Amino acid sequence: MEELGKAIQLLYDAMMFIESARGNLSPFVPTQGSVREQLVRYIDTFVAKIKEEKNIVVYYEPGCGDASFARRVALNIKSLYIVCLEIDKYLAHDARKRLESLYADVVIGDLSSFRPRRADIVYAYLLPRAVKHVLHTLQGLRSIVLSLDYPAEDSKGVYELAILRVDNRSLYVYVS
Repeated sequence: MEELGKAIQLLYDAMMFIESARGNLSPFVPTQGSVREQLVRYIDTFVAKIKEEKNIVVYYEPGCGDASFARRVALNIKSLYIVCLEIDKYLAHDARKRLESLYADVVIGDLSSFRPRRADIVYAYLLPRAVKHVLHTLQGLRSIVLSLDYPAEDSKGVYELAILRVDNRSLYVYVS
C-alpha cells in the first residue's frame, strides 16, 4: 500500500512540474467505466440539440490518446464526424486503427499547431492550462466544450454554461 501512495505522489509531482513549467501537456488517462457511459449520454443530449440545426455534427477531441473514448462516442451516436488531435505519434497511430472504419480523422499535432475550422461538440481530459488553450483556439466557433475534472485556467471571455456531476467528478461545460 505504501508503494501505491509513493506512485500516486510521484505522478502528482510530475503533473505539478508540467504545470509550473507553463506546459500544456496532459497525461494520457483513458476515460473508463460508468464515467465514460455518463459522458456519452451527456454528449448525445448535446448532439441531439445541435442536430436540430446541422445534419452532420463535428465531434472534436484534443488529446484523444488512442481514441478509445472517441470510438465509443462514434459507435453510440450517429451522424458524427470525429476529429481527434494527438501529439504522440504512437498513440495517434493506435487512434487511426481504432477509428479506421468510422467517419473520422486523426491529426498528429498539438493545440498550438492545429485549429479546427468547425467543432460543434468538444470533449477534453486536459489540465487547466490546456483547457484554457482549447477554449481560446475555438473562440468564435460556438462550440460546446466539455472538460472532465479540470476547469479552464482563467476563463475570461468564455461563457461557462454549467458544472455537471459525473459520479463524484465534475464536468465543466463551456460555450466558446
